[in-house]
Amino acid sequence: MVVEPLAPATFFSTGIAGTHATPEVLQRFPATVMVAVFSVPGIGWQAWNAIQTQDLPLIMGTVLFPALLVTVSNFVVDLADTWLDPRVKYS
Repeated sequence: MVVEPLAPATFFSTGIAGTHATPEVLQRFPATVMVAVFSVPGIGWQAWNAIQTQDLPLIMGTVLFPALLVTVSNFVVDLADTWLDPRVKYS
């Protein structure tokens, strides 16, 4: 069995303007503007500096904060889903 390679995914319908990296670039653009225009370093910059200086509590905080944020967001969405759709039951 011969498997043909797939063509790279494109963001634009023509297939000329973009490749699979285009959506990722567009997703990172607001963060780049925030750092460049307002000189506000992000949590990634903070984590990178913490890794370079071996600041373990700060590394743990930069990992724990997004994990906690995702967990709480998922819980809130689950509660809202149960409230908005009475067919959803959690046992």
